[in-house]
Amino acid sequence: MTFMASISIATALVFGVMPSIHASRLDLACTLTAASPAAGDSKPTRRIRSTLVVTEMVLACVLLIGAGLLIRAFVSIYTVDRGLTPDGVLIMRTPLAGERVARTSDATAVIEQGIQRLRAIPGVGSAAATCCAPFESDWRTSFAIVGRRQDAAFPVVSYRIVSPSYFEALDIQVVRGRAFSPRDDGRNRPVAIINQAMADRFWRAADPFHDGVIAFPGPRPDGEPRLEIVGIVENVSDGDPLAGSREPTIYVPLAQLVDRDNARLFRDTPLVWIVRSSRGSTAIAGAAAHALRESTGARTAVRVESLADVLAQSAAPTNFNMILLLLFGSSAMLLAVTGVYGVTAYAVQQRTREIAIRMALGATRARLQKSMFWQGLRLVAASLAIGLGAAFVLGRVLQGTFLGVSVDAPMVFVLGPLVLACTAAAAVWLPTWRATQAAPMTAIRS
Repeated sequence: MTFMASISIATALVFGVMPSIHASRLDLACTLTAASPAAGDSKPTRRIRSTLVVTEMVLACVLLIGAGLLIRAFVSIYTVDRGLTPDGVLIMRTPLAGERVARTSDATAVIEQGIQRLRAIPGVGSAAATCCAPFESDWRTSFAIVGRRQDAAFPVVSYRIVSPSYFEALDIQVVRGRAFSPRDDGRNRPVAIINQAMADRFWRAADPFHDGVIAFPGPRPDGEPRLEIVGIVENVSDGDPLAGSREPTIYVPLAQLVDRDNARLFRDTPLVWIVRSSRGSTAIAGAAAHALRESTGARTAVRVESLADVLAQSAAPTNFNMILLLLFGSSAMLLAVTGVYGVTAYAVQQRTREIAIRMALGATRARLQKSMFWQGLRLVAASLAIGLGAAFVLGRVLQGTFLGVSVDAPMVFVLGPLVLACTAAAAVWLPTWRATQAAPMTAIRS
């Protein structure tokens, strides 16, 4: 509010006081001579008018291209690859607590029983369990690469605890290595899977399959086991798409949690169940909830929703911001086109008397129209050249701020100036045509 008030006051002062100061310094004799019917525009007047047209065109070009880049980014948000397929996926939550899940081995048996009951439902292709629903929240963990010297603080990454069929249920593709299997339990060596973003960030020139990692919740490792990396999966965009979130993520099997982490999992959060069905998520919702109540002994109601709804809820703030951006961008386009037409048409209209005098001296309508048209377009061409350079700089700034904005958008940089050029051409041609249709003496007297 304060910023807008300051801009309004500054604009009023600049465009109100400056002309007054300029008018107070005019030579009266020159002004009266220049205002006579026989006089044309003075050079300072033409220079000011041309400067006004160029300034308006440059600002409009920057505004139009900037709005085009943002609208293009808005469209790309809806086509961004999230890394998984939400269609036909059901998300359910059940709080589990007590002695029945106190140890990892006991919790694994309960989870496996629940998954088997879900898979027995007609139409269910796969089922899995995890600590955190996609697009909502996750755990964070510090981690260390075994044998690699750590000079600064340990990096923090996303941490997801999953059952072996997690990647199958969400249709997350394995890029290298393998997915988890039922053999990845407490009797075998601890393993982990990382996503492509984590591999790219922490193993740029190395092979993560040759290293082990340690994931730990505190500032330093405290007896956590060494995890062998057995697979790399594609990235899943769980965060705000405007920020281009591709979080480095480490996945560990539910069956290999130490008892301490297992107790923390079931104490702090409800267990999330994921079911993929060929019949659609709503068709199996009742049967899936009933199966979980029987297999887990849950006393509270099972919360059921589709993954598409979860995605829609997580994307709601982004959608709102981008719709506002789209409205502002469209308004900017309209203002730019209207402003360019108004300023250019006014500049040509101010030369009506000059046109009339030249016609009275024998110039033909066609020649005058052609001359005025090309004079106007030369000014437009110079303005657009400056505007394109300024718009490219603005695009670089936006590219580092918003996902989807890229200066590698030739259509935006072509269509924006083309719209302005056509608008300016119309603004030059129409007033010139009207001026050449009037009788020369009438135009001079006016």
